[in-house]
Amino acid sequence: MIGNNVWIDESARITSGIAIGDGGIIGTNAVMPHDVPSGRGGRDVGVCAREEG
Repeated sequence: MIGNNVWIDESARITSGIAIGDGGIIGTNAVMPHDVPSGRGGRDVGVCAREEG
């Protein structure tokens, strides 16, 4: 599931079954192995993405 007002870089990879909540930002080359909750306010970057900011 992808929420509203989400930005996902074209090089990011999101594994199946992952939810990206409202306002999520998935950065360049991010690999998303986990859900991103709505309204968290950070951005996820890198391989096995982690929150930044």
